[in-house]
Amino acid sequence: MIIKYKKEFITVLVLFLVLLWIFYLRLINTSMIEGNYILIYHECDQKLVELPTRDDNLTLYENHKFRSSFWGSGEYRLEYGVFTTKLVLINSGNTVENELSVIRKNSKIVIMLDNLCDQYYEKED
Repeated sequence: MIIKYKKEFITVLVLFLVLLWIFYLRLINTSMIEGNYILIYHECDQKLVELPTRDDNLTLYENHKFRSSFWGSGEYRLEYGVFTTKLVLINSGNTVENELSVIRKNSKIVIMLDNLCDQYYEKED
């Protein structure tokens, strides 16, 4: 009887640790996202929306402001889902909001623009 409970406890513990690890990998907070990002651009004919082409940098400041040659300037906020983190860029006139996914890719924080074309901003070290 005790062995049965030990097996169940170990199973629940392992499941809890796996879920905790997944949550940790998805956790991206404001202090982690601040900084300068460079555009990683790949030629692609399948773009669905207008995105930056080449030589664009995105800077996210500590005071929740941003600046970019493509997106302009304005304010940003982070929104959290169960397994996602979204960066919302709001231009200075409060007329346009752009939602971008924030993920970790090869242990670096990246802001995804287009998954199909593998186009994203990568944080500079």
